[in-house]
Amino acid sequence: MKRATHLWAFQYAAAIAFPRRSASSEGSSAAAFVSDVLYKRGLLPWFEPVTVHNFASWLSWLAMTGSTLMFWLAALIGNSRLLLALFLCVIPTICLVCRDRIWLALGKQLQRATNECLPVASNILAEVRGTSEHSRNTLWLLAHYDSKSQRPSMAVRMTAAVVFLLTAPALLLSILWDIPLLWIGLLLTSASLAALLLNLPEGNASPGALDNGAAVGVLLALAGLFRRHPPRNLTLRFVFTAAEENGLLGAFSLLRQHQRDLQEGAHLLVNLDTIGCSSTLHLFGTARSKLLRIVQDVGRRAGVRLKNGWLPPVLMMDHQVFSAEGLDSLSLSSLCRKTRFIHSRHDHLGLIDIGVLRGICDFFEQLVRELDSKSW
Repeated sequence: MKRATHLWAFQYAAAIAFPRRSASSEGSSAAAFVSDVLYKRGLLPWFEPVTVHNFASWLSWLAMTGSTLMFWLAALIGNSRLLLALFLCVIPTICLVCRDRIWLALGKQLQRATNECLPVASNILAEVRGTSEHSRNTLWLLAHYDSKSQRPSMAVRMTAAVVFLLTAPALLLSILWDIPLLWIGLLLTSASLAALLLNLPEGNASPGALDNGAAVGVLLALAGLFRRHPPRNLTLRFVFTAAEENGLLGAFSLLRQHQRDLQEGAHLLVNLDTIGCSSTLHLFGTARSKLLRIVQDVGRRAGVRLKNGWLPPVLMMDHQVFSAEGLDSLSLSSLCRKTRFIHSRHDHLGLIDIGVLRGICDFFEQLVRELDSKSW
């Protein structure tokens, strides 16, 4: 039975490995596939609407454009108004470093205020209740099922983000040390090019096998497994979120619609994002998280290599929406050289290692059994 779980996961990942941007016809086909598999495995999935918009992209463009203009203005002012030049250099850097917190605050409000004329996608949920009548503990397992494509590659985008972040201190030192204008001009040209690269239009050309077909396949396989062999004291909720690639919109919608549920009983949330290419799992969550300690303990006993990770400013994951509300949540991701192909046409099924999927499926089975046996 255990051996078959990862094979089901790979089969599901293969079936969903096609471009599936949220609110597109392909995105609807992916949602229909996920719900169909859940039905066939004996679960009763339901859909919850998610309003899809591009406010995150617009805000990113506005922030990058405004920051670039501030850098150019600071260079023009130079030593004549040093404090103003310092202000114009520091403010964009602070905004970029705090980008995640700003969007987590704005995104929640925008998701509430969006109007009904915008396109709609769906979160897909299914539940496996514990066999005990007295269980109040719930483990939420999340994976987004949408994909997107971007140009240039992820490696180039990460480099551009680093260049842009380093522009402010480099520009400030150039002004203080009265470095020739040619160097300052080259620096500002590099920053302008980086801003342009980070805000090129997005598309619907990525098959999204690694990001995030493999995770969807694992959750579907685990849903079928635990439907046949449910835990005793633990309720499992499987959530397939939409519009993650549009700024975590599915997670914001899930939080809004289940705010009351999440305040009753004990809840832990685990998000799977970009898994299947490496046997090492990177953990993204708060350092003092109870869930993080449990996952690390299970990983050590299961022989799974776990590393604490740090999300760079250009990347966000669904767990951050819930962590911002004080809920115990984390994301698991496999970061390796293959991840440079995500958000591109090259994110195909060949990037997924079946042996890695087997280890992940076994790990999650042990994690559920461990949480089922513990009192939270």
